[in-house]
Amino acid sequence: LFRSARLAAPHIDTVQVDWLRYGPKLAQVALTFGADDLDGVTASDAAPDGHRRAPIEEVKRNIEAAGFVAVERDGRFVVVSS
Repeated sequence: LFRSARLAAPHIDTVQVDWLRYGPKLAQVALTFGADDLDGVTASDAAPDGHRRAPIEEVKRNIEAAGFVAVERDGRFVVVSS
């Protein structure tokens, strides 16, 4: 899906994958297939055992395991931190 999005619409600069909808592993796979932005990483996560902090470290580990460098960007895709 994500690689085909790159082929079908090469003029689109960014292909996002939703972290909450697809989960950590599928989001990681999407990165390797052409997605370049994780969306839906919230400040807290409603787990069955109650709220917990956002899995920011897990997100970073998955991005790095996919062979990429994790950077935080604002709403205009300007790098805020790396």
